[in-house]
Amino acid sequence: MKKLIATIGLLLTGALSAQTNTVGSSVRVYAEPGVSARFMVDGASYFGSQTFTWPAGTRHVIEFPLKLRLDGTTETFQESDDKQSKFGFGGWQDSQGTSYTKNAITVVADPMLKWVKTTVTATYRVSVRFSAFPVTPSCDPNLPIPQDYLRTGFVIVGSTCFGSDTDTFLNAGTIQLQAIPFPGSVFLGWSINGGTSVSASRSHTLNGPTTIAAQFTQSKRVQFLTDPPAFNVLVDRSPTPTSERFQPDTRLGANPTCQSNLNLPPNPPLTIPVLCYGEFDFIPGSRHTIGATSPQYTRTGEMFVFDKFSNGQADNSVLTASTNVAEREILIAKFVPGVNAAFLTSPAGLKLSIDNRDTLFLNYNFAWGIGHTHTVAAPAEQRDANDRRWTFKNWSNNGTASQTFTVTGPMRWTAVYEALPQVIITSSPSGLSINVDGRDCQTPCTVDKAAGTQVSILAGKHIALTPQTRYEFQGWGDSESPARLITLESDRQVLVAQYRLAHQLASYGEPANGVTFVSEPVSADGFYPADSVVKVKAEIRNGFKFKRWDGDLSGTYNQGTVVMTSPRTVLAKLDRVPFIPPAGIRNAAGETPDMTVAPGSIIAILGESLAPSYEAGRTNPLQQTLANVTVRVGDSLLPLLWVSPTEIRAQVLSTLPDGEHELRVRWEGNPEVVGKFTISRNSPGLFNRDNEQVALATHEDGSQITPQSPARRGEMVTLYGTGFGPYERTLVDGFLNTLTVGTALLDRLEVYVGERVIQPEYSGAALSEIGVALTRFRVPADMTGEAPQEFRVVVNGKVSNTVLIPIE
Repeated sequence: MKKLIATIGLLLTGALSAQTNTVGSSVRVYAEPGVSARFMVDGASYFGSQTFTWPAGTRHVIEFPLKLRLDGTTETFQESDDKQSKFGFGGWQDSQGTSYTKNAITVVADPMLKWVKTTVTATYRVSVRFSAFPVTPSCDPNLPIPQDYLRTGFVIVGSTCFGSDTDTFLNAGTIQLQAIPFPGSVFLGWSINGGTSVSASRSHTLNGPTTIAAQFTQSKRVQFLTDPPAFNVLVDRSPTPTSERFQPDTRLGANPTCQSNLNLPPNPPLTIPVLCYGEFDFIPGSRHTIGATSPQYTRTGEMFVFDKFSNGQADNSVLTASTNVAEREILIAKFVPGVNAAFLTSPAGLKLSIDNRDTLFLNYNFAWGIGHTHTVAAPAEQRDANDRRWTFKNWSNNGTASQTFTVTGPMRWTAVYEALPQVIITSSPSGLSINVDGRDCQTPCTVDKAAGTQVSILAGKHIALTPQTRYEFQGWGDSESPARLITLESDRQVLVAQYRLAHQLASYGEPANGVTFVSEPVSADGFYPADSVVKVKAEIRNGFKFKRWDGDLSGTYNQGTVVMTSPRTVLAKLDRVPFIPPAGIRNAAGETPDMTVAPGSIIAILGESLAPSYEAGRTNPLQQTLANVTVRVGDSLLPLLWVSPTEIRAQVLSTLPDGEHELRVRWEGNPEVVGKFTISRNSPGLFNRDNEQVALATHEDGSQITPQSPARRGEMVTLYGTGFGPYERTLVDGFLNTLTVGTALLDRLEVYVGERVIQPEYSGAALSEIGVALTRFRVPADMTGEAPQEFRVVVNGKVSNTVLIPIE
């Protein structure tokens, strides 16, 4: 095995050595530009481009083959096999910068030799052909014309003139083509290798043998004359002079003597009649716009106006050239004597309609022909350049507003107008919307109506640009009222609605309920004139303290100043501070006349920042801490029904003696707040139903009394409240009353309806409630008056609040 591996290694080494010693050379041989020129390499023929791989050091012959002349010299060009192309030899050059002038060279293959090229100049056979045959064999127009030959024109191909069919060789590239027809002929277009073009002059890119055919045909001769003679006509909208004298002879060869002529071509041939003024050679069947400038004047200054052509056609008509080329066609433009016609308006500058043209002319001066018919019309109403409205009154010739007439002589008419009274409503700034006669109009608004007409104008008090920026009405100059009633007078009136720009000052508190803003000057809706200076003060409500400004104010002082250069926003950031106002502790049923509370009753503690949020506790027993809030009197914590930032409901201890006491509310993490209240043995309060004035009361069956379900006369009604006073047995604070006996009220309670006294059948503690009392009485059967009726209770001379009970 080791011997085999060694043998394979020797073989591979020998192969690699052999490859290293036979380096090849890749050489591209080509003609530039890439034409179909032929070259030979080592005796073999190639076209265009060819790449060869040669061993380094080998020699090779490269040749651009050229014909040998009879005198032993060689041609300078190579001719294609089809005799249509010639390629001029421009020498050889290689990639190493060596140039060769001989057509046959020898090169040595070398890795550094990348290419060998020859520069070739290509020329191609161009066959110039004429469509008419036979034609004159020369470009010289003065040579005699052989019998039965035609002279249609000549062409210039490149820079060479050709008058007959010719073959020639031209260099590749862009060549110019130009065709010049002789009088009596017209050029139809070029036919290049079978294609067509209608241009007499054009360029063509020559990149191969090409046949160029010039297409001529016999023209239709049309001669334009005028009556009177020597006026201009318009042919295809170009002004054209005509002959001063003529002989109206339609024979094609019978040219009138030209006083002056237009020579086509320059230096016209003796054998071809030239074109006179007004003569045209048209393509048979072609279309041309014909007309005449008007007015025109004779040498003595007489004015003439174009009437029509002798064939009946009018100005700007289309003439179709006849296909009958054997005879000349003569068209005479006929003119009639002209006069000046002037039309004016009073005042000047208004619009008239002339011959149904409503364009506003720079002036209304016309040259019209005698006997011609025209129409002139004055609009019934129009506005001038200053937007003033005018109504037609009369013409100076007493004619109607629109008149059609035949011209008999010079004319000068004036259309007389009178102005309508006008009111212009504008604003400062302009472009605002004003209501005029019930419609919104963007200023400036113009109203033109008869004298004495009344116009109703209403300017908006406020015009909003954005929700925070607006224009505010300031007045009309002579009136501060936005509404005007204007009577139009004989002249123009101008009203200007003055406005000022205003921006909104938006003030916010965080929290929103902790602050009241006072601004100086005072604004009803927070908008102030632009650039005005406004003082802002944040008045802090109880339960909060000012922290700092944000928005367009800064600082820790509760007052600041803003400049109203744009809409402004100020934000007062506040901290909550617990607070109980005087008389903030009262009977939970409502405000009682003496504002005291009874032991064991339900009380309401009103204030600010008393708790972080609303939270209700369990119903039995009541909790003493809710949302980290406690309420105590002395060292005793009160049972809590619920807490909120602005109110706490609690049960006051039944052991408190009569007199004044302090109550302390503590929200963990905040300062403790103190409130004072007075304990009275009896402090009755009656509950309302769902915060309504209707009492919390029930029927005999226990259902609630409502406006939809009123109490009946003679019915036993139960009325609920708190603070009626002590019971026969003492109840445990904070726990539901579960006693069914021994809970009657110790003190005498009377029910009043109006001034009438009703003795209740029972008054005492409500079962399954905490701190709630009730009284049960019968509605008098003889009770009068409309429902609902006012009820109250009195215990030991202490009067409750008044509630309503609907009575059926």
